[in-house]
Amino acid sequence: MLDLVVRHAARLLSGEAGSLLLLDDDSGDLIFRISSGPAGKKLIGLKIPAGKGIAGTCFAENQTIIVNDTQHDKRWYNYFDQSGEFATHSLIAVPLNARGRSIGVLEVLNHQDKRPFSAEDADLLLSFGAQAAMAIENARLFTMTDQALQAHIAELTTLQHIDRQLNATLDYRQVMGLTLSWGLRITGATIGLIAALREDENGRQGLQFLAYEGYPDDIVGQYTEEELWPLDKGLVGATVQLGKTLLTQDVAQDPRYAPVVAGMQAQLSIPIRRENRVVGVIALESPEAGCFSEEKVELVTRLADHAAIAIDNARLFQQLQQANQAKTDFVSFVSHELKQPMTSMKGYTDLLIKEIGGPLNDQQQQFLQVIRSNMQRMDRLVSDLLDISRIEAGRLRLDMQNTQPEDVTREALRAFEQAIAQRGQSLEVEIEPELPAIHGDRGRLIQVLTNLLSNANKYTPEGGRIAVRVGRWNHNGQDYVRWSVQDTGIGMTTEEREKLFTKYFRSDNPIVRNVKGTGLGLAISHSIIEMHGGQVLVASEPGEGSTFSFAIPVA
Repeated sequence: MLDLVVRHAARLLSGEAGSLLLLDDDSGDLIFRISSGPAGKKLIGLKIPAGKGIAGTCFAENQTIIVNDTQHDKRWYNYFDQSGEFATHSLIAVPLNARGRSIGVLEVLNHQDKRPFSAEDADLLLSFGAQAAMAIENARLFTMTDQALQAHIAELTTLQHIDRQLNATLDYRQVMGLTLSWGLRITGATIGLIAALREDENGRQGLQFLAYEGYPDDIVGQYTEEELWPLDKGLVGATVQLGKTLLTQDVAQDPRYAPVVAGMQAQLSIPIRRENRVVGVIALESPEAGCFSEEKVELVTRLADHAAIAIDNARLFQQLQQANQAKTDFVSFVSHELKQPMTSMKGYTDLLIKEIGGPLNDQQQQFLQVIRSNMQRMDRLVSDLLDISRIEAGRLRLDMQNTQPEDVTREALRAFEQAIAQRGQSLEVEIEPELPAIHGDRGRLIQVLTNLLSNANKYTPEGGRIAVRVGRWNHNGQDYVRWSVQDTGIGMTTEEREKLFTKYFRSDNPIVRNVKGTGLGLAISHSIIEMHGGQVLVASEPGEGSTFSFAIPVA
Protein backbone atom coordinates (compact mmCIF):
# COMPACT_ATOMS: atom_id res chain seq x y z
CA MET A 1 0.00 0.00 0.00
CA LEU A 2 2.85 2.41 0.83
CA ASP A 3 4.32 1.91 -2.64
CA LEU A 4 0.95 2.79 -4.20
CA VAL A 5 0.79 6.01 -2.16
CA VAL A 6 4.20 7.16 -3.47
CA ARG A 7 3.53 6.20 -7.10
CA HIS A 8 0.12 7.91 -7.14
CA ALA A 9 1.54 11.05 -5.50
CA ALA A 10 4.33 11.30 -8.11
CA ARG A 11 1.84 10.71 -10.94
CA LEU A 12 -0.57 13.29 -9.48
CA LEU A 13 2.03 16.08 -9.74
CA SER A 14 3.85 14.66 -12.81
CA GLY A 15 6.94 14.20 -10.65
CA GLU A 16 10.00 12.14 -11.51
CA ALA A 17 10.23 10.46 -8.08
CA GLY A 18 8.69 10.40 -4.65
CA SER A 19 9.41 9.33 -1.07
CA LEU A 20 7.44 8.37 2.01
CA LEU A 21 9.00 8.84 5.43
CA LEU A 22 7.23 7.56 8.56
CA LEU A 23 7.86 8.26 12.23
CA ASP A 24 9.73 5.65 14.24
CA ASP A 25 8.02 5.78 17.65
CA ASP A 26 11.02 4.31 19.46
CA SER A 27 13.71 6.72 18.19
CA GLY A 28 11.57 9.70 17.18
CA ASP A 29 13.34 9.81 13.78
CA LEU A 30 11.83 9.72 10.29
CA ILE A 31 12.62 6.59 8.29
CA PHE A 32 12.49 6.23 4.52
CA ARG A 33 9.86 3.48 4.03
CA ILE A 34 9.34 3.90 0.26
CA SER A 35 11.41 5.84 -2.29
CA SER A 36 10.93 5.70 -6.07
CA GLY A 37 13.25 6.80 -8.82
CA PRO A 38 16.65 5.47 -9.96
CA ALA A 39 18.33 5.81 -6.55
CA GLY A 40 15.22 5.09 -4.46
CA LYS A 41 16.20 1.63 -3.19
CA LYS A 42 19.38 2.99 -1.62
CA LEU A 43 17.40 5.39 0.56
CA ILE A 44 15.01 2.85 2.10
CA GLY A 45 15.78 2.42 5.79
CA LEU A 46 17.76 5.65 6.16
CA LYS A 47 16.86 7.82 9.16
CA ILE A 48 16.43 11.60 9.33
CA PRO A 49 16.11 13.30 12.74
CA ALA A 50 12.90 15.23 13.22
CA GLY A 51 13.66 18.95 12.71
CA LYS A 52 16.68 18.27 10.45
CA GLY A 53 16.71 18.58 6.68
CA ILE A 54 13.74 19.52 4.53
CA ALA A 55 11.64 16.46 5.44
CA GLY A 56 12.55 16.76 9.14
CA THR A 57 11.60 20.43 9.19
CA CYS A 58 8.32 19.75 7.40
CA PHE A 59 7.49 17.14 10.04
CA ALA A 60 8.61 19.16 13.07
CA GLU A 61 6.81 22.35 11.98
CA ASN A 62 3.85 20.45 10.47
CA GLN A 63 4.04 22.75 7.45
CA THR A 64 4.19 22.20 3.68
CA ILE A 65 7.59 23.06 2.24
CA ILE A 66 8.25 23.88 -1.44
CA VAL A 67 11.88 24.07 -2.60
CA ASN A 68 12.50 24.78 -6.27
CA ASP A 69 16.29 25.03 -5.99
CA THR A 70 17.53 22.36 -3.60
CA GLN A 71 21.21 22.97 -4.31
CA HIS A 72 21.01 26.38 -2.66
CA ASP A 73 18.86 25.30 0.30
CA LYS A 74 20.93 24.68 3.43
CA ARG A 75 18.44 22.12 4.68
CA TRP A 76 19.04 19.81 1.70
CA TYR A 77 21.20 16.70 2.24
CA ASN A 78 23.56 16.39 -0.75
CA TYR A 79 24.14 12.80 0.20
CA PHE A 80 20.87 11.86 -1.50
CA ASP A 81 22.28 12.83 -4.93
CA GLN A 82 25.86 11.61 -4.48
CA SER A 83 25.31 8.38 -6.39
CA GLY A 84 24.95 10.37 -9.62
CA GLU A 85 21.98 8.28 -10.71
CA PHE A 86 19.50 11.02 -9.86
CA ALA A 87 19.71 14.78 -9.31
CA THR A 88 17.11 16.58 -7.21
CA HIS A 89 16.34 20.09 -8.45
CA SER A 90 13.03 20.77 -6.78
CA LEU A 91 10.74 19.09 -4.29
CA ILE A 92 7.54 19.53 -2.38
CA ALA A 93 7.05 17.98 1.08
CA VAL A 94 3.75 17.77 2.96
CA PRO A 95 3.17 16.50 6.51
CA LEU A 96 0.97 13.44 7.04
CA ASN A 97 -1.48 13.85 9.90
CA ALA A 98 -3.95 11.27 11.19
CA ARG A 99 -6.10 11.23 14.32
CA GLY A 100 -4.50 14.37 15.73
CA ARG A 101 -0.85 13.36 15.35
CA SER A 102 1.89 13.59 12.73
CA ILE A 103 2.90 10.24 11.35
CA GLY A 104 5.30 11.17 8.55
CA VAL A 105 6.13 13.15 5.42
CA LEU A 106 5.24 12.65 1.75
CA GLU A 107 7.64 14.10 -0.89
CA VAL A 108 7.47 14.54 -4.67
CA LEU A 109 10.68 15.41 -6.58
CA ASN A 110 11.26 17.23 -9.91
CA HIS A 111 8.44 18.10 -12.30
CA GLN A 112 8.85 16.03 -15.45
CA ASP A 113 8.52 19.18 -17.58
CA LYS A 114 11.21 20.93 -15.44
CA ARG A 115 8.80 23.62 -14.20
CA PRO A 116 8.81 24.68 -10.53
CA PHE A 117 6.27 23.41 -7.98
CA SER A 118 3.45 25.82 -7.22
CA ALA A 119 1.06 26.53 -4.34
CA GLU A 120 -1.65 24.70 -6.30
CA ASP A 121 0.63 21.65 -6.41
CA ALA A 122 1.09 21.92 -2.64
CA ASP A 123 -2.66 22.08 -2.00
CA LEU A 124 -3.27 19.10 -4.28
CA LEU A 125 -0.55 17.00 -2.60
CA LEU A 126 -1.68 18.07 0.86
CA SER A 127 -5.24 16.94 0.09
CA PHE A 128 -3.97 13.63 -1.29
CA GLY A 129 -1.64 13.25 1.71
CA ALA A 130 -4.51 13.68 4.17
CA GLN A 131 -6.35 10.74 2.63
CA ALA A 132 -3.15 8.70 2.38
CA ALA A 133 -2.33 9.40 6.03
CA MET A 134 -5.70 8.02 7.17
CA ALA A 135 -5.22 4.92 5.03
CA ILE A 136 -1.70 4.39 6.39
CA GLU A 137 -2.82 4.90 10.00
CA ASN A 138 -5.77 2.52 9.56
CA ALA A 139 -3.47 -0.10 8.10
CA ARG A 140 -1.05 0.38 11.00
CA LEU A 141 -3.82 0.03 13.58
CA PHE A 142 -5.17 -3.04 11.80
CA THR A 143 -1.71 -4.59 11.81
CA MET A 144 -1.28 -3.78 15.50
CA THR A 145 -4.70 -5.25 16.27
CA ASP A 146 -3.93 -8.34 14.25
CA GLN A 147 -0.55 -8.73 15.95
CA ALA A 148 -2.15 -8.22 19.37
CA LEU A 149 -4.80 -10.82 18.49
CA GLN A 150 -2.15 -13.27 17.33
CA ALA A 151 -0.15 -12.63 20.51
CA HIS A 152 -3.26 -13.16 22.64
CA ILE A 153 -4.08 -16.40 20.83
CA ALA A 154 -0.50 -17.58 21.32
CA GLU A 155 -0.74 -16.67 25.00
CA LEU A 156 -4.02 -18.54 25.44
CA THR A 157 -2.56 -21.55 23.64
CA THR A 158 0.44 -21.47 25.96
CA LEU A 159 -1.76 -21.23 29.06
CA GLN A 160 -3.97 -24.07 27.82
CA HIS A 161 -0.87 -26.19 27.29
CA ILE A 162 0.34 -25.29 30.77
CA ASP A 163 -3.09 -26.12 32.25
CA ARG A 164 -3.06 -29.54 30.58
CA GLN A 165 0.38 -30.28 31.95
CA LEU A 166 -0.41 -28.99 35.43
CA ASN A 167 -3.73 -30.82 35.66
CA ALA A 168 -2.21 -34.05 34.38
CA THR A 169 -0.43 -34.58 37.68
CA LEU A 170 -1.18 -34.24 41.38
CA ASP A 171 2.46 -34.61 42.32
CA TYR A 172 3.15 -31.46 44.35
CA ARG A 173 6.82 -31.07 43.41
CA GLN A 174 6.16 -31.81 39.73
CA VAL A 175 3.46 -29.12 39.56
CA MET A 176 5.91 -26.62 41.07
CA GLY A 177 8.66 -27.61 38.66
CA LEU A 178 6.37 -27.27 35.62
CA THR A 179 5.15 -23.85 36.73
CA LEU A 180 8.68 -22.55 37.30
CA SER A 181 9.91 -24.00 34.02
CA TRP A 182 7.20 -22.17 32.09
CA GLY A 183 7.86 -18.94 33.98
CA LEU A 184 11.54 -19.03 32.99
CA ARG A 185 10.70 -19.96 29.41
CA ILE A 186 8.20 -17.18 28.70
CA THR A 187 10.28 -14.41 30.30
CA GLY A 188 13.80 -15.45 29.32
CA ALA A 189 14.89 -15.27 32.98
CA THR A 190 17.87 -17.41 33.97
CA ILE A 191 17.10 -18.36 37.57
CA GLY A 192 13.94 -18.60 39.64
CA LEU A 193 12.05 -20.29 42.43
CA ILE A 194 8.57 -21.06 43.68
CA ALA A 195 7.82 -20.99 47.39
CA ALA A 196 4.73 -21.76 49.46
CA LEU A 197 3.63 -19.93 52.59
CA ARG A 198 4.00 -22.24 55.59
CA GLU A 199 3.75 -22.08 59.36
CA ASP A 200 6.15 -23.88 61.71
CA GLU A 201 5.28 -25.60 64.98
CA ASN A 202 5.73 -22.30 66.85
CA GLY A 203 3.20 -20.50 64.65
CA ARG A 204 5.86 -18.50 62.78
CA GLN A 205 5.16 -18.02 59.09
CA GLY A 206 7.81 -18.37 56.41
CA LEU A 207 8.46 -19.67 52.91
CA GLN A 208 9.21 -23.26 51.97
CA PHE A 209 10.97 -23.49 48.60
CA LEU A 210 9.17 -26.08 46.48
CA ALA A 211 11.10 -25.71 43.23
CA TYR A 212 14.13 -23.74 42.11
CA GLU A 213 16.50 -23.47 39.15
CA GLY A 214 19.89 -21.80 38.98
CA TYR A 215 20.35 -21.29 42.73
CA PRO A 216 23.09 -23.14 44.67
CA ASP A 217 21.78 -26.14 46.61
CA ASP A 218 23.86 -25.37 49.69
CA ILE A 219 22.09 -22.02 50.14
CA VAL A 220 18.54 -22.60 48.89
CA GLY A 221 18.28 -26.32 49.61
CA GLN A 222 18.02 -25.81 53.38
CA TYR A 223 14.65 -24.09 52.90
CA THR A 224 13.01 -27.01 51.09
CA GLU A 225 12.08 -29.00 54.19
CA GLU A 226 11.44 -27.86 57.78
CA GLU A 227 13.46 -24.62 57.87
CA LEU A 228 11.52 -21.64 56.47
CA TRP A 229 12.79 -18.56 54.62
CA PRO A 230 11.89 -15.50 56.77
CA LEU A 231 9.20 -13.20 55.39
CA ASP A 232 11.31 -10.15 56.32
CA LYS A 233 14.12 -11.32 54.05
CA GLY A 234 14.45 -10.53 50.35
CA LEU A 235 11.98 -9.41 47.74
CA VAL A 236 10.17 -12.77 47.87
CA GLY A 237 9.32 -12.20 51.52
CA ALA A 238 8.23 -8.62 50.84
CA THR A 239 5.99 -9.81 48.00
CA VAL A 240 4.12 -12.18 50.33
CA GLN A 241 3.84 -9.61 53.10
CA LEU A 242 2.58 -6.86 50.76
CA GLY A 243 0.49 -9.22 48.65
CA LYS A 244 1.48 -7.47 45.41
CA THR A 245 3.86 -7.86 42.47
CA LEU A 246 7.34 -6.38 42.89
CA LEU A 247 9.43 -5.63 39.78
CA THR A 248 12.94 -4.32 40.36
CA GLN A 249 14.92 -3.51 37.22
CA ASP A 250 18.07 -2.67 39.22
CA VAL A 251 18.33 -4.89 42.30
CA ALA A 252 21.38 -2.98 43.53
CA GLN A 253 19.11 -0.01 44.22
CA ASP A 254 16.60 -1.96 46.30
CA PRO A 255 17.73 -2.58 49.91
CA ARG A 256 15.20 -5.41 50.28
CA TYR A 257 17.00 -7.53 47.69
CA ALA A 258 18.83 -10.57 49.09
CA PRO A 259 21.62 -11.52 46.65
CA VAL A 260 22.18 -15.24 46.16
CA VAL A 261 23.62 -15.50 42.64
CA ALA A 262 26.10 -12.87 41.45
CA GLY A 263 25.46 -10.84 38.31
CA MET A 264 21.68 -10.52 38.56
CA GLN A 265 20.23 -7.16 37.52
CA ALA A 266 16.44 -7.56 37.62
CA GLN A 267 13.99 -9.54 39.76
CA LEU A 268 10.28 -10.15 39.30
CA SER A 269 8.30 -11.48 42.28
CA ILE A 270 4.61 -12.30 41.87
CA PRO A 271 2.31 -13.52 44.66
CA ILE A 272 0.39 -16.74 44.06
CA ARG A 273 -3.18 -16.24 45.25
CA ARG A 274 -5.98 -18.66 46.00
CA GLU A 275 -9.39 -17.26 46.98
CA ASN A 276 -8.04 -13.81 47.95
CA ARG A 277 -5.24 -15.20 50.10
CA VAL A 278 -1.54 -15.41 49.29
CA VAL A 279 -0.45 -19.05 49.26
CA GLY A 280 2.99 -18.61 47.73
CA VAL A 281 5.27 -16.64 45.43
CA ILE A 282 7.07 -17.11 42.12
CA ALA A 283 10.36 -15.20 41.78
CA LEU A 284 12.41 -14.83 38.60
CA GLU A 285 15.81 -13.16 38.14
CA SER A 286 17.79 -12.06 35.10
CA PRO A 287 21.20 -10.50 34.39
CA GLU A 288 19.43 -8.17 31.90
CA ALA A 289 17.85 -5.06 33.39
CA GLY A 290 15.05 -4.86 30.81
CA CYS A 291 14.20 -8.55 30.79
CA PHE A 292 10.75 -8.18 32.32
CA SER A 293 8.49 -6.16 30.03
CA GLU A 294 4.95 -5.22 31.00
CA GLU A 295 3.57 -7.94 28.73
CA LYS A 296 5.77 -10.60 30.35
CA VAL A 297 4.78 -9.48 33.83
CA GLU A 298 1.11 -9.84 32.87
CA LEU A 299 1.75 -13.27 31.37
CA VAL A 300 3.57 -14.54 34.47
CA THR A 301 0.76 -13.12 36.62
CA ARG A 302 -1.77 -15.14 34.64
CA LEU A 303 0.53 -18.16 34.89
CA ALA A 304 0.54 -17.76 38.66
CA ASP A 305 -3.27 -17.54 38.67
CA HIS A 306 -3.56 -20.72 36.61
CA ALA A 307 -0.93 -22.50 38.65
CA ALA A 308 -2.57 -21.53 41.97
CA ILE A 309 -5.46 -23.94 41.39
CA ALA A 310 -3.16 -26.81 40.43
CA ILE A 311 -0.83 -25.98 43.32
CA ASP A 312 -3.70 -25.96 45.81
CA ASN A 313 -5.12 -29.19 44.38
CA ALA A 314 -1.71 -30.84 44.63
CA ARG A 315 -1.32 -29.58 48.20
CA LEU A 316 -4.72 -30.95 49.21
CA PHE A 317 -3.96 -34.25 47.49
CA GLN A 318 -0.66 -34.48 49.36
CA GLN A 319 -2.45 -33.83 52.65
CA LEU A 320 -5.02 -36.48 51.74
CA GLN A 321 -2.25 -38.96 51.00
CA GLN A 322 -0.60 -38.19 54.31
CA ALA A 323 -3.92 -38.61 56.13
CA ASN A 324 -4.56 -41.90 54.34
CA GLN A 325 -1.09 -43.11 55.22
CA ALA A 326 -1.62 -42.15 58.87
CA LYS A 327 -4.95 -43.98 58.84
CA THR A 328 -3.38 -47.04 57.23
CA ASP A 329 -0.55 -47.08 59.76
CA PHE A 330 -3.03 -46.71 62.63
CA VAL A 331 -5.31 -49.49 61.36
CA SER A 332 -2.33 -51.78 60.81
CA PHE A 333 -0.98 -51.10 64.31
CA VAL A 334 -4.34 -51.56 66.06
CA SER A 335 -5.19 -54.69 64.08
CA HIS A 336 -1.82 -56.23 64.87
CA GLU A 337 -2.18 -55.40 68.56
CA LEU A 338 -5.69 -56.93 68.65
CA LYS A 339 -4.63 -60.10 66.86
CA GLN A 340 -2.47 -61.47 69.67
CA PRO A 341 -4.94 -61.16 72.61
CA MET A 342 -7.76 -62.46 70.42
CA THR A 343 -5.77 -65.57 69.61
CA SER A 344 -5.34 -66.24 73.33
CA MET A 345 -9.03 -65.57 74.05
CA LYS A 346 -10.10 -67.88 71.26
CA GLY A 347 -7.76 -70.62 72.44
CA TYR A 348 -8.98 -70.49 76.05
CA THR A 349 -12.61 -70.40 74.87
CA ASP A 350 -12.04 -73.60 72.89
CA LEU A 351 -10.47 -75.21 75.97
CA LEU A 352 -13.50 -74.29 78.10
CA ILE A 353 -15.92 -75.65 75.47
CA LYS A 354 -14.01 -78.96 75.53
CA GLU A 355 -14.51 -78.92 79.31
CA ILE A 356 -10.76 -79.04 79.98
CA GLY A 357 -11.38 -76.92 83.06
CA GLY A 358 -14.31 -78.96 84.25
CA PRO A 359 -17.88 -79.87 83.26
CA LEU A 360 -20.27 -77.17 81.95
CA ASN A 361 -24.04 -76.97 82.05
CA ASP A 362 -26.09 -76.21 78.91
CA GLN A 363 -26.37 -72.49 79.62
CA GLN A 364 -22.61 -72.20 80.11
CA GLN A 365 -22.02 -74.04 76.82
CA GLN A 366 -24.42 -71.66 75.07
CA PHE A 367 -22.64 -68.59 76.48
CA LEU A 368 -19.27 -69.90 75.35
CA GLN A 369 -20.59 -70.61 71.83
CA VAL A 370 -21.77 -66.99 71.62
CA ILE A 371 -18.32 -65.83 72.75
CA ARG A 372 -16.63 -68.13 70.25
CA SER A 373 -18.87 -66.98 67.38
CA ASN A 374 -18.16 -63.31 68.11
CA MET A 375 -14.45 -64.03 68.48
CA GLN A 376 -14.47 -65.60 65.00
CA ARG A 377 -16.30 -62.59 63.60
CA MET A 378 -13.80 -60.21 65.24
CA ASP A 379 -10.93 -62.33 63.94
CA ARG A 380 -12.27 -61.99 60.36
CA LEU A 381 -12.71 -58.24 60.86
CA VAL A 382 -9.14 -57.79 62.12
CA SER A 383 -7.80 -59.94 59.27
CA ASP A 384 -9.70 -57.81 56.75
CA LEU A 385 -8.37 -54.60 58.31
CA LEU A 386 -4.82 -55.93 58.19
CA ASP A 387 -5.23 -56.95 54.55
CA ILE A 388 -6.70 -53.63 53.46
CA SER A 389 -3.96 -51.68 55.26
CA ARG A 390 -1.30 -53.82 53.58
CA ILE A 391 -2.92 -53.32 50.19
CA GLU A 392 -3.09 -49.52 50.67
CA ALA A 393 0.55 -49.43 51.76
CA GLY A 394 1.63 -51.73 48.92
CA ARG A 395 2.91 -54.28 51.44
CA LEU A 396 0.64 -57.24 50.62
CA ARG A 397 2.89 -60.06 49.45
CA LEU A 398 1.80 -63.05 47.35
CA ASP A 399 3.34 -66.50 47.58
CA MET A 400 3.19 -67.34 43.87
CA GLN A 401 3.34 -71.03 42.95
CA ASN A 402 1.84 -73.34 40.33
CA THR A 403 -1.53 -74.32 41.75
CA GLN A 404 -4.29 -76.71 40.66
CA PRO A 405 -7.70 -74.98 40.32
CA GLU A 406 -9.49 -78.08 41.68
CA ASP A 407 -7.57 -77.85 44.98
CA VAL A 408 -8.53 -74.18 45.45
CA THR A 409 -12.17 -74.98 44.73
CA ARG A 410 -12.49 -78.05 46.98
CA GLU A 411 -10.86 -76.37 49.97
CA ALA A 412 -13.05 -73.28 49.76
CA LEU A 413 -16.20 -75.39 49.38
CA ARG A 414 -15.29 -77.58 52.34
CA ALA A 415 -15.57 -74.60 54.70
CA PHE A 416 -19.13 -73.75 53.53
CA GLU A 417 -20.85 -77.09 53.13
CA GLN A 418 -22.27 -76.92 56.65
CA ALA A 419 -23.39 -73.26 56.44
CA ILE A 420 -25.15 -73.90 53.09
CA ALA A 421 -26.88 -76.99 54.49
CA GLN A 422 -28.05 -75.10 57.58
CA ARG A 423 -29.95 -72.61 55.38
CA GLY A 424 -31.45 -75.36 53.25
CA GLN A 425 -29.72 -74.05 50.13
CA SER A 426 -28.80 -76.34 47.24
CA LEU A 427 -25.21 -76.36 45.97
CA GLU A 428 -24.22 -77.24 42.41
CA VAL A 429 -20.55 -77.69 41.55
CA GLU A 430 -19.20 -78.05 37.99
CA ILE A 431 -15.42 -78.37 37.51
CA GLU A 432 -14.17 -78.82 33.96
CA PRO A 433 -11.87 -81.87 33.78
CA GLU A 434 -8.10 -81.60 33.20
CA LEU A 435 -7.86 -77.87 33.93
CA PRO A 436 -4.39 -76.37 33.44
CA ALA A 437 -2.41 -75.19 36.44
CA ILE A 438 -2.39 -71.49 37.35
CA HIS A 439 0.44 -69.43 38.81
CA GLY A 440 -0.87 -67.83 41.99
CA ASP A 441 -1.03 -67.61 45.76
CA ARG A 442 -3.12 -70.64 46.75
CA GLY A 443 -4.13 -69.24 50.15
CA ARG A 444 -5.20 -65.87 48.74
CA LEU A 445 -7.22 -67.45 45.92
CA ILE A 446 -9.01 -69.65 48.48
CA GLN A 447 -9.69 -66.42 50.44
CA VAL A 448 -11.28 -64.82 47.35
CA LEU A 449 -13.47 -67.81 46.53
CA THR A 450 -14.43 -68.16 50.21
CA ASN A 451 -15.55 -64.52 50.26
CA LEU A 452 -17.75 -65.01 47.19
CA LEU A 453 -19.27 -68.19 48.68
CA SER A 454 -19.88 -66.42 51.99
CA ASN A 455 -21.74 -63.56 50.25
CA ALA A 456 -23.82 -66.00 48.21
CA ASN A 457 -24.71 -67.91 51.38
CA LYS A 458 -25.61 -64.74 53.35
CA TYR A 459 -27.65 -62.96 50.68
CA THR A 460 -29.51 -65.96 49.22
CA PRO A 461 -32.74 -66.83 51.06
CA GLU A 462 -33.30 -70.19 52.66
CA GLY A 463 -34.06 -72.83 50.06
CA GLY A 464 -32.20 -70.87 47.37
CA ARG A 465 -29.64 -72.20 44.94
CA ILE A 466 -25.87 -71.60 44.71
CA ALA A 467 -23.84 -72.83 41.72
CA VAL A 468 -20.05 -72.94 41.46
CA ARG A 469 -18.48 -73.43 38.04
CA VAL A 470 -14.78 -73.64 37.15
CA GLY A 471 -13.51 -73.84 33.57
CA ARG A 472 -11.29 -72.54 30.83
CA TRP A 473 -11.83 -69.01 29.47
CA ASN A 474 -10.12 -67.12 26.65
CA HIS A 475 -10.17 -63.34 26.51
CA ASN A 476 -8.27 -61.25 23.95
CA GLY A 477 -6.03 -64.20 23.13
CA GLN A 478 -5.14 -64.88 26.78
CA ASP A 479 -6.01 -68.22 28.40
CA TYR A 480 -7.51 -68.13 31.89
CA VAL A 481 -9.12 -70.39 34.44
CA ARG A 482 -12.38 -68.78 35.52
CA TRP A 483 -14.38 -69.35 38.72
CA SER A 484 -18.06 -68.34 38.81
CA VAL A 485 -20.34 -68.23 41.84
CA GLN A 486 -24.01 -67.84 40.92
CA ASP A 487 -26.86 -67.39 43.40
CA THR A 488 -30.60 -66.75 43.47
CA GLY A 489 -30.28 -64.02 46.08
CA ILE A 490 -31.47 -60.42 46.32
CA GLY A 491 -29.35 -59.10 43.42
CA MET A 492 -28.12 -55.53 42.96
CA THR A 493 -29.01 -52.28 41.19
CA THR A 494 -26.73 -50.60 38.66
CA GLU A 495 -25.75 -47.96 41.24
CA GLU A 496 -24.80 -50.66 43.75
CA ARG A 497 -22.69 -52.52 41.17
CA GLU A 498 -20.73 -49.34 40.40
CA LYS A 499 -19.75 -48.97 44.09
CA LEU A 500 -19.32 -52.68 44.75
CA PHE A 501 -15.52 -52.75 45.09
CA THR A 502 -15.29 -49.52 47.09
CA LYS A 503 -13.89 -49.96 50.59
CA TYR A 504 -16.51 -50.07 53.35
CA PHE A 505 -19.41 -49.89 50.87
CA ARG A 506 -22.61 -51.65 51.92
CA SER A 507 -25.97 -51.46 50.21
CA ASP A 508 -28.86 -49.56 51.79
CA ASN A 509 -31.07 -52.59 51.16
CA PRO A 510 -32.54 -53.58 54.58
CA ILE A 511 -31.77 -57.26 53.90
CA VAL A 512 -28.10 -56.39 53.47
CA ARG A 513 -28.08 -54.15 56.53
CA ASN A 514 -29.46 -56.99 58.66
CA VAL A 515 -26.44 -59.15 57.74
CA LYS A 516 -23.24 -58.39 59.65
CA GLY A 517 -20.29 -57.27 57.50
CA THR A 518 -17.60 -54.64 57.01
CA GLY A 519 -17.77 -53.92 53.28
CA LEU A 520 -14.10 -54.88 52.89
CA GLY A 521 -14.27 -58.42 51.54
CA LEU A 522 -14.95 -57.60 47.89
CA ALA A 523 -12.47 -54.67 47.88
CA ILE A 524 -9.77 -57.03 49.18
CA SER A 525 -10.74 -59.79 46.72
CA HIS A 526 -10.66 -57.36 43.79
CA SER A 527 -7.15 -56.18 44.74
CA ILE A 528 -5.88 -59.76 45.13
CA ILE A 529 -7.17 -60.75 41.67
CA GLU A 530 -5.64 -57.62 40.09
CA MET A 531 -2.29 -58.48 41.72
CA HIS A 532 -2.51 -61.86 39.96
CA GLY A 533 -3.04 -60.11 36.61
CA GLY A 534 -6.59 -61.44 36.56
CA GLN A 535 -10.08 -60.02 36.07
CA VAL A 536 -13.26 -59.75 38.14
CA LEU A 537 -16.68 -59.81 36.48
CA VAL A 538 -20.13 -59.16 37.98
CA ALA A 539 -23.60 -59.70 36.55
CA SER A 540 -26.65 -58.90 38.68
CA GLU A 541 -30.21 -57.62 38.59
CA PRO A 542 -32.43 -56.73 41.56
CA GLY A 543 -34.40 -59.76 42.74
CA GLU A 544 -32.78 -62.10 40.19
CA GLY A 545 -29.57 -63.01 41.98
CA SER A 546 -25.92 -62.35 41.12
CA THR A 547 -23.01 -64.02 39.38
CA PHE A 548 -19.48 -63.18 40.53
CA SER A 549 -16.59 -64.41 38.41
CA PHE A 550 -12.83 -64.09 38.63
CA ALA A 551 -10.24 -65.31 36.14
CA ILE A 552 -6.55 -66.09 36.65
CA PRO A 553 -4.08 -66.54 33.75
CA VAL A 554 -2.89 -70.11 33.22
CA ALA A 555 0.68 -70.93 34.18
